Amino acid sequence: MPLKNPIDQHRTQWRVSSLSAQLARWAGALREARGNTPYQA
Repeated sequence: MPLKNPIDQHRTQWRVSSLSAQLARWAGALREARGNTPYQA
């Protein structure tokens, strides 16, 4: 169900994109801390 207010919809999209950007930055920092070694389970 789409939001009636386009401003609220834009704000929600910005929040999601900002969160994904923070996760990407955190993943990059973790990768550097591990010495750029490929992750193995």
